[in-house]
Amino acid sequence: MQPVSCVYICKQSVANVAALYAKMKVEVFKTNVTDPGQAKWLVDQIERNFANCKVNFDLDDCDRILRVMFEGTIQAEMLIDLLNNAGCAAEALPDTIQTR
Repeated sequence: MQPVSCVYICKQSVANVAALYAKMKVEVFKTNVTDPGQAKWLVDQIERNFANCKVNFDLDDCDRILRVMFEGTIQAEMLIDLLNNAGCAAEALPDTIQTR
């Protein structure tokens, strides 16, 4: 049996991660979440209820940003409902590119 090169494994892993991120999309929401404990709980709830997604909050941003990275499609309305049912306000921010 031939030994497998670590360089090959590392390159293959990086290629797989790059291919995965190329398929991922990001949805950004403005929220009223201010408590880090509540944000952590919401991240857990979202990741349990929505398959193949990574979630994070930016509570330092003035809009208390929630980012959801996902593969495929995500129902923004269902995610907003989940946050509303937890007592939080959320709205999807539009996809815009600012030009000068």
